Formats: sequence, structure tokens, C-alpha cells
Amino acid sequence: MQDFAVVLGTAGIEVDIRYQAAKDLGAVPIGMVLQSLQTRLGIPDLTLKTQRIPPAPVPVKQAPGKR
Repeated sequence: MQDFAVVLGTAGIEVDIRYQAAKDLGAVPIGMVLQSLQTRLGIPDLTLKTQRIPPAPVPVKQAPGKR
């Protein structure tokens, strides 16, 4: 997880999560996290908004003396 924010609004409580991964987590894992948060926090109308951040590219090192 990179960071998160809790948004309190008239529509309820939303947790915005930014995570770093090569691929999207998908609906099932995100749904499991949402259900766990709703249950543990006792907030059934809690919503979850996710944003994937791709990993930074790894720089390629060249062998000494090659260009």
C-alpha cells in the first residue's frame, strides 16, 4: 500500500487506497478487503476506492566499456 485517505461525506465513509503492483488486484481481493473493513469497523455502508500505481521501471546497467 502506498497511501490511503478516509473521506467523510454525505453519502457515507469512503476509504481511498493507492497500492503499487504490477497488475490490478481484481474485484475478488478488493471485495474481500472491503468486507473485512466493513465488518471489523462496524460500518456496513463503507465504500472502497482503489488505484493501482505501476512499479517504477528498473534501470538497466550496461557492462563497463560498452556503449
